[in-house]
Amino acid sequence: MAVLKPHRPATNRSSAGLGAAVAVAVALGIAPCWLGEGSPKKAAEQPSRRLLLAGIAQLSAVAKRADAELAVQSKTDKHLVDRLLAETSLLNPRRGSIPGSTEKPNAYPSWLFGEWEVRSKPRAFAEPLGPRFVDAETRAALREDFAIGKELVWRSRFYWAALDETGTPKRRQRTSASDWALTVRAPAQADPPGVVQYRAFNAAQEVRAFLGQTEAQVIADADPREQPLQVLVAFPVQEGDEEAVRTVRLQLASAYSERAGTNFTSSELFRQVVLTEGEVDTVGDFEVLNSYHLVDPDRIVVRNRVAKYLVPGDPLFDEAADAAVSYTDYDWDMRRLGNCVDTPYGEQCLQVPRVL
Repeated sequence: MAVLKPHRPATNRSSAGLGAAVAVAVALGIAPCWLGEGSPKKAAEQPSRRLLLAGIAQLSAVAKRADAELAVQSKTDKHLVDRLLAETSLLNPRRGSIPGSTEKPNAYPSWLFGEWEVRSKPRAFAEPLGPRFVDAETRAALREDFAIGKELVWRSRFYWAALDETGTPKRRQRTSASDWALTVRAPAQADPPGVVQYRAFNAAQEVRAFLGQTEAQVIADADPREQPLQVLVAFPVQEGDEEAVRTVRLQLASAYSERAGTNFTSSELFRQVVLTEGEVDTVGDFEVLNSYHLVDPDRIVVRNRVAKYLVPGDPLFDEAADAAVSYTDYDWDMRRLGNCVDTPYGEQCLQVPRVL
C-alpha cells in the first residue's frame, strides 16, 4: 500500500482552489471538503468558491426556527442531532462515536424523492482545538466565504433505493444524463420505500456551483451497483500557465441516520483523497451531517455541518486524538422542481402519496 501525503496543503501551489469537493456529499449531501491547492479556472473572478461545502440560503427566521427544533430534538434524541449543536465535541466516527453506524450508504425518507433546487449560505465556522490545527490557507478561504455570505444554487436528485438492488442500469452515471428512455415507477403502497442520492449528479452539481462554472466542465462518476461507496469528481484547474486535471476521490467509511416524524438526521464519514494529474495532494476525513426538516411536500430546510478530522501522517494527528479540528455550518433551503427524475436506471416518477 502506498504511503499518502498528509492532508495539509503543499507550499508550492496557490490556495485559490481550496475546497471544491463534496462531499461530494456527497452529500453528496456531497459534501464540502477541502479540494487541495490549485486555482480553479476563473478563481480570480470568484474568490469565494475555494471551498466546496454544502450550505443553503435561508431567511433568518427559518434559521432560528431550525435552531429551536434542534434544541427540542436534543432533549429526547441524544444521538445524531447532538452532533449539530453549537457546543458539541465531535470525535471521528471511526472511533465508534456513533453506535450502530455501518459502511452501507444511508437511505432517506420517501419525501425526498424527486429533483430539488438547493440554495446555500454559510452560517458558522469553529476550530474546536484551536487555530494550530487548521492551515492558514483554509482559514483565509473560509473567512472570505463567510464575509461575502454568497448564495450558491445547485440541483439535487433522489430516487427509489430499491432500484440499486433490482433495477437495470442504463449506463454508468455521468454528469449529463439527458437521454434516459425507460420510465420506472415505484410500487403503490401505504408505506413508500426509501430513497437514495443520485450521487454522481449531485456531486457534479455542487462542485460546478462552488467553482462558478456555467458550462459542464466537471465530470462525476459513481457506480451504485459495483462501487456504491465511492464517488470520483474531476475538474480543470490552472497550475501556473498550464491547465491541469484535479480529481477528488471520496470513499464512504461510516454512515448512520435517525428519523423522527418530519425530521431526518444523517451522518456520513468520507475519506477524501485529492489528486492533481494523478499525484496525491491531500488526504483527510470529513463527516457530513445533515438535519432535514420537511416544511411541506415541496419544501425542505436543512442544517448542514461538515467536520474535518486529521488522518495518520499529519504531524498533529496524535495530538488531535481523533477530535474534529474544524467544522462549518450551512443552511439549505430545498424547493421541489419536479416529481419525475432521471436516474441511473431511467426516468422515475412519484406514484405514491408524499407521506409526511
